[in-house]
Amino acid sequence: MTLGSERVIIGLTGPFGAGCSKVAEALLQGKKYQVIKLSQSINDHMAEHSISPENGIKLIRQKQKIGNSMREESGDDAILARKALARVRKKTRICFDGIKNPGEVDYLRKQGRFALVAIDALEDVRFSRAEAAYECTKRAFQEVDEHDREERNSHGQNVQLCVDLADAVVRNDDEFASKRVQDDFCNRVDKYFTLAETPGSRAPYPWEAHMVTCYTQASQSSCMRRQVGAVLVSANEDVVYLGYNDVPKGQVPCVREHGNCYRYLEDPDDPLSLAQCRAVHAEMRALLKAPRSHSMGGTLYCTTFPCKQCANAIIFSKVARVVFVEPYPDYGTEEMLKSAGVEIERFEGVKARAYQTLFRRERA
Repeated sequence: MTLGSERVIIGLTGPFGAGCSKVAEALLQGKKYQVIKLSQSINDHMAEHSISPENGIKLIRQKQKIGNSMREESGDDAILARKALARVRKKTRICFDGIKNPGEVDYLRKQGRFALVAIDALEDVRFSRAEAAYECTKRAFQEVDEHDREERNSHGQNVQLCVDLADAVVRNDDEFASKRVQDDFCNRVDKYFTLAETPGSRAPYPWEAHMVTCYTQASQSSCMRRQVGAVLVSANEDVVYLGYNDVPKGQVPCVREHGNCYRYLEDPDDPLSLAQCRAVHAEMRALLKAPRSHSMGGTLYCTTFPCKQCANAIIFSKVARVVFVEPYPDYGTEEMLKSAGVEIERFEGVKARAYQTLFRRERA
């Protein structure tokens, strides 16, 4: 069964406690979309096999395991999406809530005009919501969150990769303490739904244009581990300098010289520290080109959160703000930047993979 190109299909993904259910609830209230939860098929499976539901947060972990077994036993990572598709009524706008496996994303992209929206929130905010909903400990939350984010088999959940595959990302760090806050969040989400319904209905925001330039820069990197791009924008919003991670000019990239990352040559299970990397990092490359008069008070956009070495350069260059998409596990870097007065902002908007699709306008 396919839905056809006239149908608008939205997928919702995001880590545990990010707030996808809030978006689904808003859509149900507006009756604009038919909302279908992929987890409903897990509920059906439990009922059919007389599986008693656990209590509290243990139920979430129980459903994770059942979803994994359904994918593994069927040999189909998209089985929950297929079952959800069978529930579609004759509506032109469909929303699939709870996408957790890349196979589900791949399958739904083939069903019509599809856009994947990721809802994200800070870990402390997500734990606070889980604690209120399930009366759980931090350890129990982290166990569920870890399995939700990235399990080490293709049939498991991999929400982090689904977020990476998203066409747009929306931040949901504020508690819904008032109707105004909830309405603001829903209105921000609706802007991306409107783009999916009517591509080209608005022009890109400046930060979206800057971030797509970052990803264009990243595509030039020959790094085998991570391709990173950066754009330095001056205080008056002029693009000043660009950068991507790669070895200095005149040196041979790892992929050509070693066929593997230099840091992983001696022991793949115990690589050399990041300080031993041969590449000039994207942020550093952009900053090294720029005189301080251009970087002072400016914004550094980057596809991945900076490491400590780049953070030192950011502070030295008097950059006022860093905007990033993908987190990077370098302990203490965020605190170092904040203590120096650098504002840190996680990107919200249309991502590079959907930029042309969602912003292209038909010629008159």
